[in-house]
Amino acid sequence: MGAAKANGLEPRAYLHYLFETLPTVNTPNGIQALLPHRLTPELIKIPAPEL
Repeated sequence: MGAAKANGLEPRAYLHYLFETLPTVNTPNGIQALLPHRLTPELIKIPAPEL
């Protein structure tokens, strides 16, 4: 998770985003779009739990 951290992403949030998004990706370009250097912290924020 060093790559996520090096790109300003919180590693746990990055993994959450990756595991949620990866099953819907079906092209090489889609997979490349999930690399840490292509994402922003705002995009991968973990939603707050609903009470």
